[in-house]
Amino acid sequence: MGFFWSKPTVMSESLIDKDQDLIFRTADILLVSATDLEIILNTDIWSHVAIIVAKHGILMAFTDGEFVPVDDWIYRHATVVVRYCEHVRPLGFDRQVLEAANRTSEVLIRNEMNIEEREGFCVGSILDSLGFISTEGLARGPVKPDHFSSGTPFDRLQITGYSDNWPI
Repeated sequence: MGFFWSKPTVMSESLIDKDQDLIFRTADILLVSATDLEIILNTDIWSHVAIIVAKHGILMAFTDGEFVPVDDWIYRHATVVVRYCEHVRPLGFDRQVLEAANRTSEVLIRNEMNIEEREGFCVGSILDSLGFISTEGLARGPVKPDHFSSGTPFDRLQITGYSDNWPI
């Protein structure tokens, strides 16, 4: 029977909310695993990197100087992991990250950069602007997606305040 205010529920609806706003937050880092062929050719374990930026109230993956909706970016890649930003997010943090991303885009427009270095530069530049990595380590040369993974042998960026890699 039931109470007169109760309503029937659809059993096929998921009880888990898959809204990306609940999974990701600003400044989280996304990494894409390289395929076996990419590992053989480049010896890199990670093929792409992006950082989460809130733009117009929508979470975007910022990579290669472009803003892509997070769902679209993840859908493009087979295996994606996330490193959650565990830093304190003060008032205005989302705006700071967006401003850093916009400055990085302007730098990429003004300067020609090797395509293999653009993604690492984008993420590294934002983390540097926020004070999450050392400028000194970023200035030592090109940064690849491998530099942003937890447990990486490349320790020149000294990324602190981030979780280990978590599969999505």
